[in-house]
Amino acid sequence: MKAGEKKYEEPEPVDPEKEGLPEIPESWEWVTVDVIAAMVEYGISESMNEKGPGVPILRMPNIVPGQLLFEKLKYLPFGHEKFPELLLQPGDVLFNRTNSPELVGKTAVYHEGDPKPCTFASYLIRVKPIDFDPDLLASFINSPFGEVWLSEVRSQQVGQANVNGTKLKELRIPLMPSMEQRKIAQKIRFYERKFQVLTACTNKVEQNLAVLRESLLARIIGHQHESS
Repeated sequence: MKAGEKKYEEPEPVDPEKEGLPEIPESWEWVTVDVIAAMVEYGISESMNEKGPGVPILRMPNIVPGQLLFEKLKYLPFGHEKFPELLLQPGDVLFNRTNSPELVGKTAVYHEGDPKPCTFASYLIRVKPIDFDPDLLASFINSPFGEVWLSEVRSQQVGQANVNGTKLKELRIPLMPSMEQRKIAQKIRFYERKFQVLTACTNKVEQNLAVLRESLLARIIGHQHESS
C-alpha cells in the first residue's frame, strides 16, 4: 500500500430517511466516497508542453460523462518529480472539479488499454476505490442523483463552478455486495457501448446530411445561374 492510501473502513450507520436518501435493498447500505476510497487526490499543477515527447496529461476537455478523450493532449517530462506517484492506474476514477455549472462533476474511469503512461491535471480529482467497481462509481456520479448532489454542493466563482475533494468524499453512494456490483457494472458498460455506437452513427448521419445539403444547394444555385 502506497503512502497516503488507507484500508477499507466499516461505514457508520446512516439513516436514509433523515438524510433524504431513497430506499435501497436491505443487502445494500449508504456510505460516503471516503469510506470506499483508498485515495482522493488532486492532480498536477505545472506548466505543460503543447507537443511531446512526454507523459500525456488529462485535463478538463478530456473528460465527457463516462468517457476519457485522448485528443488535444498536453505533456509533462518523463522525469517529472511527481512520477510515478501521479501516474494513472487502471481503475482510477477521474472527477472534473472545476468547470461551467453544467459540466462540473463530469466523471470517467481510466481503463486497462488506455494510453500509458498518463497523468492528470490539478482541475481533476483522482479517486481510487476499494472493493467498489470504478465504473459503477463514475456512473452514479454522472446519474441524475449525482446531478442533484452537484447542484447542492457546488460553489460558484466568476462563471466557474467548483466541487472540492472534501465535498466529493462526503458524497453518499449505495454500497452493495461485490457480485451485485459486477452485474450492475456489466450492464452499465454494455449500454454505454451501445450508446457510443449509436452516437457515432448519429454523428455520421448528421455529417452526411450536411454534405447532402451543401451539394443540393450548389446544384440549385448552379441551376438558377444557368436558367438566368
